[in-house]
Amino acid sequence: MNTLPRLSGPAELVAAVPTMLGFYPHESLVVVFTGGTGGQVILTARIDLVPPDRVDAQVRSFLGDVLARTPEITGIATVIISMEKRHDVAGAVELEATNLGLNARSTVWTPQITAGGGRWECCEPCPCGGEVPPPASTPFALASTVETGRVIAADRAALAQLADPVNWPTLARRRRLLDLTAVPADGPALLTAAARASAGPLDEDQILALGAALTGEDTLTAALTHCLGKNALAAEAVWLQLTRELPDPYAAHPAALLTIAALLRGDGALANIAVDRALSADPAHRLAQLLRRLVAVGIRPDALRELLDDARTAQLDTPPPARPRRIR
Repeated sequence: MNTLPRLSGPAELVAAVPTMLGFYPHESLVVVFTGGTGGQVILTARIDLVPPDRVDAQVRSFLGDVLARTPEITGIATVIISMEKRHDVAGAVELEATNLGLNARSTVWTPQITAGGGRWECCEPCPCGGEVPPPASTPFALASTVETGRVIAADRAALAQLADPVNWPTLARRRRLLDLTAVPADGPALLTAAARASAGPLDEDQILALGAALTGEDTLTAALTHCLGKNALAAEAVWLQLTRELPDPYAAHPAALLTIAALLRGDGALANIAVDRALSADPAHRLAQLLRRLVAVGIRPDALRELLDDARTAQLDTPPPARPRRIR
């Protein structure tokens, strides 16, 4: 997201949090990690707030783990979202940042962030504070919407619902049909047609054809190419619909692709949800297992893009799992 505008102060920082996470957080500690020339945003991470007696250990583990995975981090900016002003959390963050040699640029508190904005205050004993603009109206959010197509969910539960399966009778019927369907020879072409921005929602025949096609190596390789191409957002819409519309274990393929698409946009929240869905659909899915590790270490979009480009160039793409066995 290097093309996005810089945040000009605490108010814009707080307003940017829902855009960075993909949802409106509640009772949360959100840390924006920066580094490199000009203090560029490297990643944004969120954890639930815990009772005061667990805060020090939680913050120490949280910041330490992130810094161990991403040593180029040099600074942090912190937003605490809680109905109670948590000085204990602010103090723990500042102490651990000092211990780790990080520049703690600001620590601000807000009771809540809503679509209409809110109020912010410094956590330090000073009179600083002000109004938070509506998150969707800020230059940061507007640029992010143009660049990534990201839509902000009401909360993390609402974000997770995006990948929820459709009704089980429909999935059971499709499972029976897919178990009897051969891998189509024109799978990559089917995928290209579906990934066009103007293609619209998939119909029943397309869902079944693509579900079968993604079990073939050629189609899965083509799908990875679409994740990197000019129609990446349109392709992501296909992965999301197939994740919802396909039964287990077939849903693991599009859910893994959705994970890749989310990571390439820097959307860690959706990536976590998507990879969870992939592994719940097929715990042995090799690509999903690899992605779980990449999500855990917080791989950056540019690093993942380079990894996928190198794999494609060297024809070393991660092989897909074997076609799911039929129910006997």
